[in-house]
Amino acid sequence: MNQKLFNRIAIVALTIALALFAGACGDKKKSESGKTSSDVNSEGLDINGCKPAEQPAEKQVKLAKPTKKLDRSSTYLATFKTNCGDFTIKLDVKKNPKTAASFAYMVEKGVYDKTWFHRIITDFVVQGGDPLGQGTGDAGFKVTEKPKGKYELNTVAMAKGGDEPAGSSGSQFYIVIGQQGTALPPDYAIAGKVVEGEDTVQRIAGYAASSADQSGTPTGVAVVSQATLKTE
Repeated sequence: MNQKLFNRIAIVALTIALALFAGACGDKKKSESGKTSSDVNSEGLDINGCKPAEQPAEKQVKLAKPTKKLDRSSTYLATFKTNCGDFTIKLDVKKNPKTAASFAYMVEKGVYDKTWFHRIITDFVVQGGDPLGQGTGDAGFKVTEKPKGKYELNTVAMAKGGDEPAGSSGSQFYIVIGQQGTALPPDYAIAGKVVEGEDTVQRIAGYAASSADQSGTPTGVAVVSQATLKTE
C-alpha cells in the first residue's frame, strides 16, 4: 500500500473512531432495529445466515473491580454463542494480561450474556458488550493498560469514552472487521483475537448500515445468548 493511501485510510479511521467510541459513554438513542425479520429461508435463517432475534432487554450490572490475575502459561478461550453462530476469542494473557483478566472476569460473571452488537460499521468494526444495549452502559468498573500489539483483522479491543485515557476499558468491546479498523490509533486496550468462528463475525458484520451511516446502527439484531470461558 502506498503511503498516501495509508494516510488517507488512517485519517478516515480516526474520524470514525472519534465518532464511534466517544459515544461509548455518552447519550445514544435506543435502536429501532430490534424486530424479528420475517424474511427467512426454509432453515429459519435470514439473508445473513442468522436466526432472527429480538433486541435484549436492558440490564444493570455493577461489579467490583477484578483482582484475579490469569496464569500466563495457560490458554484462555472465551466462546460467544450467538444467533449467527459461535465465535471464540483467545485472550492475550502474555502481552495484555490486565485487559485479558478483566475480560475473562466479565465472561465468568455473565456480563455478556443476553447482550447484542449495538454498533456495526462496514470495513471497520462490530461493537458489543454493553449491558444496556445502547452504547452507554458498562459493568461498573474500569481498568487501564497500555495496549501492546496491532489492530489486525479479528482483533478484539475495548471501546472507551473520548475523555478517557488510552488503554482504558470497561465492558464494551469491538472486533476489527476491515481495513479502517486496522488503521486505528493505539488508544484501545487489546483483549485478544477471534481464533474460531470468523465466519460468524462476518455474518454479524452483515448487519452493518450503509457506509454513509456512521452512527453504526445495525439493520438487524445479533445477540449473545451466552459467553463461557475455557482454560487449557
